[in-house]
Amino acid sequence: MGLGVDNVLEIEVMQVGQDENGEPSLFWAMRGGGGGVWGVISSMTIRAHAVPDGGLSHVLMIKTGTFCPDSSPFGYGWLKAMWRRFSAWTLMVNHKVSTQASFFIDTSNYTMGGLCAVTWRFNFEYFYAHAEPDYRLFRDRLKAVLAPTTVLERNFNSVFEYVLSIPADKFLLAVNNPLPAPQQQPSDAATGSQNSVIVSRDAMKTKFAATRMEVLDICVASLLNPDPTSPDPAGYRCGFHFLYTSLTGNLGSPRPDDTAISPGFRSAVMMWNARTLSTQQSVDILYGIGQNSYFSESSYVMHNWTSRYWGQALYDQLLTIKKAHDPGDHFWCHHYVADNPHDTYGDPLSAAANLASILIKSAACFCNCLMFPI
Repeated sequence: MGLGVDNVLEIEVMQVGQDENGEPSLFWAMRGGGGGVWGVISSMTIRAHAVPDGGLSHVLMIKTGTFCPDSSPFGYGWLKAMWRRFSAWTLMVNHKVSTQASFFIDTSNYTMGGLCAVTWRFNFEYFYAHAEPDYRLFRDRLKAVLAPTTVLERNFNSVFEYVLSIPADKFLLAVNNPLPAPQQQPSDAATGSQNSVIVSRDAMKTKFAATRMEVLDICVASLLNPDPTSPDPAGYRCGFHFLYTSLTGNLGSPRPDDTAISPGFRSAVMMWNARTLSTQQSVDILYGIGQNSYFSESSYVMHNWTSRYWGQALYDQLLTIKKAHDPGDHFWCHHYVADNPHDTYGDPLSAAANLASILIKSAACFCNCLMFPI
């Protein structure tokens, strides 16, 4: 679970052990401790937030361009300058903004038209908790960064009203096997599927723009010399990226200290999800701008995963709680609290063989039902 855990007020959970320190430690661990590995959750109480005066402004800015290597308008050179502007803009984002930015690369026409036929599309979608004139100032600053070809603005009285307006195919994405090929074991050459890095304010200021271009350079290199380990049938390493800037490192954001969210995640300004890199490319380039990754969106193959998800000190606390509440290790997943810390690659092909014995063992357990009070 990500930063949404800040709004979890109550959890009802069935679990198999009892912590001598009582329920609060388990409640702390479940909010940020990763995955459903603490017990069977039967209900949760989530904090609701009042809609601000003026409602919620929803804005979608779209910018398109090409990978033309010369000085063509909105080509590769323009992208390089844009990422520097984007870095400076990100450092000004405040707690009133909730964003989902996505960067897509279309290589379908490359073989016919070369790099100038490779196109990119930057969709920057966000909500702003309405407060004039802050909203207009924020919007216009982003326009100056992106020079968008399309700007769509709507105002909603509630999030529910927005949900009803979403097209049915809005989040329809092609799914690629994160491994190089079916029935092939994970390795450093495998595509990590959702390689993520948590970007601090300092890294955003000093490293982000250059690293973005390094990752795009990998795409260009794979176009010129296809990579046989890529899950793309053409051997390209392009695809798409998500750039989430709705983090508590933003200006004015509250930073609760009563959850198991890592300090690096808590103070960051971006979670960058690069779905095109191999594990080794992530280690060499992506992870160079941040020591942490997001548990729920990350590479299947990860070295030093305990530190990247939580930091070693925080992980040791989580491990103590896990052993107290689930001593038989009945609730598990890959790279969860209590997994083998030296197991970088996992063994997905043998997981099914272990499932039957785990189900039998779990069925024999007596489950306690705990309710964490608000």
